[in-house]
Amino acid sequence: MSEATVASETGIAAPLPSDVLSTTKSLVSGDFYRSPDFKSQKIASFDTSQLIHVLDTTNALFIKARMQKDSASVTGFVSKAILPE
Repeated sequence: MSEATVASETGIAAPLPSDVLSTTKSLVSGDFYRSPDFKSQKIASFDTSQLIHVLDTTNALFIKARMQKDSASVTGFVSKAILPE
């Protein structure tokens, strides 16, 4: 039995993947960018209900993040300004 199955049956949160620092939801709707630049290609959009996995916070303006979108995993960059502290 997987850890996620046990977690869903017991009401305990499933463990995070090893590369995830934390999870969050944005304060407003936003976009995932291919690189940490507002002029780069937008690869996905999200709203305030979307769970975002934080992968790296070393950039001054963006975080590297991952989310599930339409049964696929999307990894890109999100503005730090729209995420809670």
